[in-house]
Amino acid sequence: MSIPFDTLEYAKKLETVGVPIAQAQLQSTHLAELLGKVVVSPKDLQSFERNLSSRIEAWELRFRVSMKSFQGGSTTQKVGFSALRRELTHFKWMLATLLVINSSVFLKLFLC
Repeated sequence: MSIPFDTLEYAKKLETVGVPIAQAQLQSTHLAELLGKVVVSPKDLQSFERNLSSRIEAWELRFRVSMKSFQGGSTTQKVGFSALRRELTHFKWMLATLLVINSSVFLKLFLC
């Protein structure tokens, strides 16, 4: 979006302070082109701010919903954790059994 810019008025102001008329006209034309392309208007910033705010709010809502489902823990998650706990318990017993067997073999080899 461009900002309204009066090139004729700007050129006249430059001419009154001693800038040659051709240079003043050229400078005002280029400045008008630059302001039309580069400068952002307050309306553009407000639109961008509203868009960004709505996106942030949507993200926060999705985050809160996912956190509630994670904190509440569904039954499938609870079942999964209990199954994992049972497997870890079995793993500990198997590891302990292997340790006892290997220790007894080691002791028998070196002590007898």
